[in-house]
Amino acid sequence: MLPDDDFIPFTEEKGLNELAREFSDSVKSVLLEVRGTVAYINDPKGDIKQTLANIRQLSASLEETRRHADALLLTTTDGLGRVGPVMDNLATALDNVGRRLPFLLDRMEGTLSNTERISLEVRKAAEKAAPRVPHLLGGAEELVEDTDDVVKGMKRMWPFRKHIPPANERGIVPGDSHE
Repeated sequence: MLPDDDFIPFTEEKGLNELAREFSDSVKSVLLEVRGTVAYINDPKGDIKQTLANIRQLSASLEETRRHADALLLTTTDGLGRVGPVMDNLATALDNVGRRLPFLLDRMEGTLSNTERISLEVRKAAEKAAPRVPHLLGGAEELVEDTDDVVKGMKRMWPFRKHIPPANERGIVPGDSHE
């Protein structure tokens, strides 16, 4: 019951057409955003398409890299199989060297002491002979000149003249089979 002079206020509510328009407007904006997002995703030069292409290329490269890694592992495994015998041979060689090394060092020590002794003796001999060297060199020059004179004289003597070749034809002097 309403008291006297009271009334129920009437407000007009939106009709179905208006509600449909509002709903349509809000859906249109969402659809436009969805359309923009789909266009962005489908752009062949866009980030997403480029990223997908890069992922495809990366996965192909990873497959090739895996094949190379597998081949490398097989090669390494084969190489490791060959390293074992080499290491055994190396260990044997090192053992042999280890056993012979003291003997070689002793011999080396003896050789060095002999070398020192010989060097000292050569030094003494050189010191002793050094004062005579200038005199010997001076005498050698005179001896060479005298020898040159003797050879020239021999070349002029009739028994030797035909057996000594001229200076430009040096060689073996012909002689009898008795000589």
